[in-house]
Amino acid sequence: HGILFRSGTPLLVSVLDYVLLGRALPGKRSLLALSGLLACSVGYVRAESELHLSGVMGWVWVALHVTALVLAMFEGTRAMKRGECVSPVWDSVLYTNALALPPMLFLGISLGEVARFQNLEVTRTGALFCCLSAAVGTGISWSAWNCRQMTTATTCTVVGLVCKLLTVLLNALIWDKHASALGTFWLVLSLGMSSLPAGTLAFCRCA
Repeated sequence: HGILFRSGTPLLVSVLDYVLLGRALPGKRSLLALSGLLACSVGYVRAESELHLSGVMGWVWVALHVTALVLAMFEGTRAMKRGECVSPVWDSVLYTNALALPPMLFLGISLGEVARFQNLEVTRTGALFCCLSAAVGTGISWSAWNCRQMTTATTCTVVGLVCKLLTVLLNALIWDKHASALGTFWLVLSLGMSSLPAGTLAFCRCA
C-alpha cells in the first residue's frame, strides 16, 4: 500500500515549498491535480486490495515512511539549490551512493550473504547484466538529482510518484497477475491527473 501513502507526499512537500523556500502554493489547477492523484491512488488500492494496518506500529511505520519521503525530496531539492558543489548533480549521485554502501554491507553480513560467496559462479552473462544494472542505477540516480536541480521539490515528488504509477501499470500489463479493469482505470486516470500541473509547479515563487 506504499503507493497510497506516497500519493499524499506532493501535497505535503508543496506546503514545505511554500513555508521554507518561499514558493507559491499550488494554484487551482495544480491543487486539483495533486488531490486527484491522491484520490485515484485511494481508488486503485480499494479496487485491488483491502488496507490493513496492524496495531499502532503499523501506523508508526507508515508515518516514518512518509516523513522520510517528504524530507528526502525537500532536503534534496534544497541542497541542489544551494549550489555549493562544483558539479551538484554528479556530486550528489556519488555522495548518496557512497552513503548507501555501509548500510548495504551491514545488511549483507547480517543476512549471511558473505557465506554464499563460496558457491558463487560469475559468468560472462551474469557479469554483463551486473554492469548494465549498475549503469542503469547510476543513470536513474543522475536523472533524479538533475530533476531536483531543474524543478521544485513538489514537481520532483510528482515525477517520482508518476514513475511509481507507471511501474505498477506495466507490471499489471506484463505479468500474469493482472490488475482488475477498475484498478487499471484508476491507474490510467491518475497518470492523466499528473499531467495537469505541468508548467505550473516548476518555477513559481511568491512575490
